Amino acid sequence: MRPDTALFRAPLNGFWDIQSGRIPPRIWPLLATPGARVVCAGGFVRLTLAGTHSGSVHWISRLPPFAPEPVLIRIMTYNVHRCRGRDRQYSPQRIADVIASAKPDVVALQELDVGRARSGGVDQAEMIAAALGMRAQFHPALKVMEELYGDAILTACPSRLVKAGPLPGLPGLRGLEPRGAVWAAITIGGSELQVINTHLGLVTRERRKQIDCLLSKDWLGHPDCRDPVMLVGDFNMQPRSRNYRKLIGRRLRDAHRSRNKHYQATFPARFPTLRIDYAFVGPGIHVTHVDTVRTPLARIASDHLPLVVDLEVESAAVQQAAQ
Repeated sequence: MRPDTALFRAPLNGFWDIQSGRIPPRIWPLLATPGARVVCAGGFVRLTLAGTHSGSVHWISRLPPFAPEPVLIRIMTYNVHRCRGRDRQYSPQRIADVIASAKPDVVALQELDVGRARSGGVDQAEMIAAALGMRAQFHPALKVMEELYGDAILTACPSRLVKAGPLPGLPGLRGLEPRGAVWAAITIGGSELQVINTHLGLVTRERRKQIDCLLSKDWLGHPDCRDPVMLVGDFNMQPRSRNYRKLIGRRLRDAHRSRNKHYQATFPARFPTLRIDYAFVGPGIHVTHVDTVRTPLARIASDHLPLVVDLEVESAAVQQAAQ
């Protein structure tokens, strides 16, 4: 290792401080001197030489503040269309294979059937979770006798269900599907990430009410919904719409806009032209990459393509210091 790129480490105020600055060239020969000693203390790094007068200091530099490494997370949001593909076949395993190809840490799924006759009476959330080695937090937005239909959050990381419940609709309009949301707290690398997964309605007025609810004290405004936080799912809205603008600009920002000049459409899966699936992120989250899974299998497994977002989340130490 060249001496000008050497790293010095020393405990200071309970943390590890790292000096990665360049050592002046005039100091390089001294590092090879017998008895040379590097000491890190009191926020400074010092070079002393044994045998000189009182161990005199020949070089000194201030240590920079310690910056803990961020936590790396990959999250996917995916409307699986009851696991019914373009070939009209129901296959939770095919959905699991599409998800596995992206290797996400957290998966938010919409339009899952649980115990419904039309899809064979199986628990699609549990089947997909088992195939991925994950656990599922499922919320049924629709209940018909013993048949359930709704959304889920899957992960192999330690997690807990914080809340699951309905979102408001338009009672005066018949035929509208009930909507809901599910909120889980997921611990990754010592940091707890709040993830809310939802599937909004098809009518503009309906979505406006549902977004107002999500922004209220019942969900994103709840005291337990601390940063870092993500809101993901199928929002059935276009970028730059009024409902879209209502979501961003305060606490949340669109992950896609953070990284991409050209949006990756997610619907319909075969020839996607619409971007209606989103990941919104709060403070303390840095988006490093956004993309869709566009494999041949993904184009047939559902009517949506999965959206995949890579994140850097500030470590717990930084979050605590900020608070």
